[in-house]
Amino acid sequence: KNHYQAIFQELYRRFGVASYKTIIQEQYGAVLAFLEDWRTSVS
Repeated sequence: KNHYQAIFQELYRRFGVASYKTIIQEQYGAVLAFLEDWRTSVS
């Protein structure tokens, strides 16, 4: 599984979105925090 696939799978699991385009404004901060945590964990 590649990184993009893992990220989108986790976005779907946590936030119920199948695409970054369907992230609602109220979730934006939480999604950014998740992505930042993920980025620091893999670097």
